[in-house]
Amino acid sequence: MWGYKTDGLFQTQEQITNYKATYAANTKPGDVKYIDANGDGKIDANDMTNIGNTFPKFTFGLNSNFSYRNFELNLLFQGAAKVDTRLAGALAEMGNQEGFTHSIYTNNYWTPEHTDARFPRPLKFDLRNVATSDRLIIDGSYVRLKNIQLAYSLPTALASKVRLNRIRAYVSATNVLTISKLNEWNLDPEAGSGRAVYYPQTSLYTLGLNLQF
Repeated sequence: MWGYKTDGLFQTQEQITNYKATYAANTKPGDVKYIDANGDGKIDANDMTNIGNTFPKFTFGLNSNFSYRNFELNLLFQGAAKVDTRLAGALAEMGNQEGFTHSIYTNNYWTPEHTDARFPRPLKFDLRNVATSDRLIIDGSYVRLKNIQLAYSLPTALASKVRLNRIRAYVSATNVLTISKLNEWNLDPEAGSGRAVYYPQTSLYTLGLNLQF
């Protein structure tokens, strides 16, 4: 991914005046401070650099089976590491285009009374603070408990009393737990980087009974 590196938010007009290199005219406190990488006194495409990678460097999985007496436990973990996700569209724009916005922005944007806010000042129809930069890049690494199943098989002697060879009860679940920095954005780490235009994966819980005659 290609974009700008940043250095926080401008806090005062004096900082803006002294820095000189601004992304847009009429920059004000609360706007993003983009880094003038080549030192030419302006912010343009020549200041862009590598800010992330959408292809995971590592993908992994672990399938484990445990048994104890008549109990069986199966676990499937999967994940990826060294991969980045870019926020895009309404998720990144803070309601700029009068679309929906994420609740994460609530009371967490810059104001003169809240200068240590995580996000820049809100604007309308002005994308100066949401140019592609490292501020929109999130670590997309994750570990997910994809499947889990716990089963119990009734002893054969008991099953035979009701003329069955086997009685096995189980409970299983899919997409049970995900550990990821994308959770706070309600984004699925298995989905592609960019706009959240996919239908999210659902958790599925199943209770079953197997009878063998």
